[in-house]
Formats: sequence, structure tokens, C-alpha cells
Amino acid sequence: MKLFICRHGQTEPNRKGLVQGSINDGLNKTGRIQAKLLGKYLKKRGVNKIYCSTLKRSIETAEIISKICSAEIKKDKRIGERNFGEFEGLTTEQVLERVPEWKKIRELRYWESAPRNGESWDDVKRRVWSFFKGEIKPLIKTDEKIAVIGHGGMNRVMLNLIARIHVGPDNDIAQDNCCVNELTINRDGYKYNVALLNINYTCFLGKYITKEPGEVG
Repeated sequence: MKLFICRHGQTEPNRKGLVQGSINDGLNKTGRIQAKLLGKYLKKRGVNKIYCSTLKRSIETAEIISKICSAEIKKDKRIGERNFGEFEGLTTEQVLERVPEWKKIRELRYWESAPRNGESWDDVKRRVWSFFKGEIKPLIKTDEKIAVIGHGGMNRVMLNLIARIHVGPDNDIAQDNCCVNELTINRDGYKYNVALLNINYTCFLGKYITKEPGEVG
């Protein structure tokens, strides 16, 4: 099977460089254009099934792609973005002003640390793994071409779980708006063979490429 792990189109909090997390804004004008271009890219690759989170930006991106690809959509809250708690709505600079020790905490306890009223990356990993086992794993022996319309942080966790890509404070993998991470997954007995063909691929967006400001979590 082929799996395309994508990020949603741009939102206003993205444009302003704010930590969005569970803030439920939809796409802006640029984000809708990006979603159409992503849809055209995925159509050429035969995508026939789409998963998205229950956040507006993911749903809107998936709906635009669905119309282009004539693919069904399934919503799943387990692939939503990390809840960043007290950091949501702030810039990275404002986060460090509010909690100066956060950078050090993140370096020492990357997966376990959580903002007040928010999730840790371990929390996200548990729900993403549950999604993978329940929805993707049963399809590995098929010829399905599946797109997951996710989020910057969630995508990193999924890439870590599936492709064993190291994620941490020393390796902040970029996940720009409407980027594509393309994988093939095959099963040989009890062994899974995963090939990562593209990571954070956005060339098809042309002048509509928008760069992620960076991770605070």
C-alpha cells in the first residue's frame, strides 16, 4: 500500500506564527489554494481514501481533496494536533517569555513533558498508534492509496512510529502547509517493510509554499 501523510492548508494562526494546537480555525485563502494543488497532486497518484482529524483545518483540506480525487473521507479525532494547553495562541517567543525554562524541559524530557492543560508527545503517540493499528495496519496487504490529512506535530509522531524517523529537540522535522510525506508499506510474514519516498515535499505548490515557523513542543 501507499500512504501519503500530509499537512492541512494554511490558517491565519499559521500565517501569524502562532501555536495553533486545538484552536479550531479553518483555512485562509492561501490554505484553500494549497489544498486544491495538493488534491491535484494526490489525484495523479491514485489516492482513493482520505483520513482527516476532527479539526476544521484538516476537514476543509480533506473535503477539497475529496472533490478532486473522488475519494471517501473518514474523520478520526486520534490524528488531531497536539493540545498545547497554555501555549496555544502564542508565538514561540511568547511561550519562552511565559515559561523560560520550557526549552530546557523540552530538551531533557521531550516525549514526557506537557504544557499546563495540554498533552505530551507521549499522549499523542498513544492515540496515533491506536489509529495506525485500527485503520492502516489492516490495509497494508492491499493496493490502497491512502492520504492522511494531519498536522505538523502529529505528522512527526506518525513518521517516528511508522518510518522510525528520529524526532526530538535535535531533529525538528519541517512539516510545511500541504506538504506530502510518501511511504510504501508492505508486509512480509510478521515483518513490515517501510520505504520513505518523500518527506515534506511541497514543490507542486509553486509560489504557494508557506514555511512552518518551527515547533515549540
